[in-house]
Amino acid sequence: MFPVWVSGNPFRNKQNEVVASIGVVTDMSQVKETDRKRFESEARFRDLFEASPDPIFVEDYDGIVLDANPAACALHNMSYREIVGFDIFKLFNEEDERIARKQFDEFVRGERSRLDAISPTADGTRLPISIHARRINYNGKEAELLVVHDVSSYKQLENELRKSERKYRALFEGSNGLMCTHDLDGTIRTMNPAGLGILDI
Repeated sequence: MFPVWVSGNPFRNKQNEVVASIGVVTDMSQVKETDRKRFESEARFRDLFEASPDPIFVEDYDGIVLDANPAACALHNMSYREIVGFDIFKLFNEEDERIARKQFDEFVRGERSRLDAISPTADGTRLPISIHARRINYNGKEAELLVVHDVSSYKQLENELRKSERKYRALFEGSNGLMCTHDLDGTIRTMNPAGLGILDI
C-alpha cells in the first residue's frame, strides 16, 4: 500500500458520449515523506522557539513583528496577540530608534549580522542588548530571525574593568617610587615618571 494522487478526464466519442476515462496515477510516497520531515523539523523549531530563554522575534524588512516567543513578549510586557503585527521601532525613544533603524537597514542590505542597541523593557528601563540576525523564509515571505541577548552584565563588567584600569594607571603614574613592568626576560615594557626620573632616563 502506498499513497497516490489520481487525476482523470472523461474520453468521449464523436457523439459526445463518455466511453472511457484517461487517468494519471502519481506515487505520492516521496512527497508524503518530505511533508513528514518538514512537519517534524517545523515542530522541533517551534519547541526550541517557544522554550528559549532569550527573546526571539521574526520581523519583516520594515520591522513589523510576524512572530515572537514568550520571552520576547515578556521583554515588552505585551501579549502575543498585541506584539504580532506591531512596529517594534515604536517602542524605542527617538535617539535609540535612530540608531536601531540604521543598524537594521544595514542588516537588510547584508552589511552586518549583529545589531547592538538599547531596548526598552516592560518595567521602563533601558536594556543594552546584542541582536544576532539571520534571514529566513517565513510562510513564503522574506523575513529576519532576531535573537536578543541581554548584555547588561557584560557592560557592567566592562565598566568595572575600566575603573580598575584607571585606578591602576593613577597609582602607576602618581607613585613617587620606581614602578615598571617587564617580561620574563627582564626587558622593561613600561615605567612610571618617577622611575624615569630616578634613573635619569
